Amino acid sequence: MNSDIQVRLARPGDIPRVVRLLPGITRRPSQTQIYIVEKAGEFIGCGSLLFNSATDSAFSCNFITPENKSAGFTALFAALLAEAEHQQMKTLMAHFGVAEDGPDSALLKSLGCREHIAFTYYETDLARGEALFERSLSRLQKYKKIPPDVRVIPLEQAPALPVQALWRESIGVGNDPLMLQFEQQKFSPQHSMVALDGPRVVGAIAINTSGEIPSAPYMAVETTYRGRWPYPLLMREAHASLRRSGYSRVRFKTNPQHHPGLKNFAEKVDGKPCGREIFYIFEL
Repeated sequence: MNSDIQVRLARPGDIPRVVRLLPGITRRPSQTQIYIVEKAGEFIGCGSLLFNSATDSAFSCNFITPENKSAGFTALFAALLAEAEHQQMKTLMAHFGVAEDGPDSALLKSLGCREHIAFTYYETDLARGEALFERSLSRLQKYKKIPPDVRVIPLEQAPALPVQALWRESIGVGNDPLMLQFEQQKFSPQHSMVALDGPRVVGAIAINTSGEIPSAPYMAVETTYRGRWPYPLLMREAHASLRRSGYSRVRFKTNPQHHPGLKNFAEKVDGKPCGREIFYIFEL
């Protein structure tokens, strides 16, 4: 271990810079332990340990640079693991997913983590997907399956609290909120879409445009509306918004065990698998 690396508990004065790296970290302060990583006395990153239940914990981290992460992550993980063991947790799960063949995956496996949840990414043509959902919506409109007060608006115009409640309820495997906590900061507010039935938020799709090819990592539909019009409507509007901005392709991820409809969509539009995202877990 690098002798210049030190990991300590956060102090009140650390919180402003922690929040810049981990937005939303203060949402559940009574259940969260925050750690600071320093190199030769200088702040290089931070991490959190969330006690999600009496037996399950989860961690997240962020560093100022990739080089800082290479230097400090192992020491940070050791501190998180020691505290989870001290608190008699049974599991320590990563809040974040990593590419299957990337360096983070290799590092987590070397530290004793195993695959917990895996999502397959597909890449497909935006125009082809938009046309597919347009045909689906035409059929729904023909049989009057879409209420008259339906609207789809960008995330940046949507009411924040109902949308966040929908994400918490719907995103993840089952109703596991661990997959959500630090994800919403990555959503493009312009291209991510929210469906409303009158004033009621009933669906949302998250779009991330940080890469060369945009991705649609999450779809959430309110329980009583699943299998109805929100899914094709949100997908069409998100595809159209990206296409108007000059994009031609999109990537989306799915765990077929929990979202078989997305896998079926991928097959219909000749979607090609283009990688897996893995969430790792350490069993204590």
